[in-house]
Amino acid sequence: MQRRTGLFGVYEKKAFRSYPIELAACADLRDREKEREFFADCKRHFDNIRQTVTKTFRESGYELDKTDAVLEPRLIYAGIGFTGTSYDM
Repeated sequence: MQRRTGLFGVYEKKAFRSYPIELAACADLRDREKEREFFADCKRHFDNIRQTVTKTFRESGYELDKTDAVLEPRLIYAGIGFTGTSYDM
């Protein structure tokens, strides 16, 4: 697995600390291609949320203060326990 840096890398490490057994036991993640797809999907999802919070929420018509918001995304892979996790932005 490729080592990631930056903010996504921080959240990725939190996921591994929170769900080590689930990630290690996930049969799909033993397949290199599926592993790459999973982490690419996670990164894309993370980037989409980040763009929404940092750009879209500031656009005319939205003008939301991100300090007053909590996003509760439905993350990609419910099989390892990510669904419904809240993240303060």
